[in-house]
Amino acid sequence: MSDKISLDDLVGPHVLTGVDTDSRESTHRMADSISFTLDGQTYLAVEDPDDGYRSTMDYIARVDEPILNQFATGVKILARMSPHNSENILELLNAETGKTILRVGTDNIDDYYPCWVAEYNPENL
Repeated sequence: MSDKISLDDLVGPHVLTGVDTDSRESTHRMADSISFTLDGQTYLAVEDPDDGYRSTMDYIARVDEPILNQFATGVKILARMSPHNSENILELLNAETGKTILRVGTDNIDDYYPCWVAEYNPENL
């Protein structure tokens, strides 16, 4: 079961307890995906690969799928939307260090070649 949401719905303080990257069937081909757990709820973001040159985030949803890569202790994070106007990207920042742990969404949203973003930086945990 999934419940589609907006990236803006996740803005604010949370505890991050797991991240998985994978691929799955999208609208018309295989697509990248990233799952992460905030405050005990798992979210899945899936790429729309479009035409091989352009890609965007197809959707993000609440899901009841287990995360395989769980952390021994949760990490306090601050989720915010990217401050760059050309991006529709959610950023998860380590609340203690301010370093970016995860970015997901679409870059160059106002350009002819938008790009799916799913960056995970475990070194910033």
